[in-house]
Amino acid sequence: MARDSLREKLKELGCVKFNDSVWIYPYPCQKEIDFIANYWGVGKYVHFILAQDITKREILERTFHL
Repeated sequence: MARDSLREKLKELGCVKFNDSVWIYPYPCQKEIDFIANYWGVGKYVHFILAQDITKREILERTFHL
């Protein structure tokens, strides 16, 4: 249940699923993600990565209308 709730909240925030366990969002959101993960008791399983660049960046730019 917690995993499903976290996934739904990520979608609501506008995050895009990159693969089975990686979600992408182009703006700062670590505080919100940490809060949600801790609220649902899964914080120790959630990891946050701040990436500077990614291959095929143009696809994500179109997805997020950047």
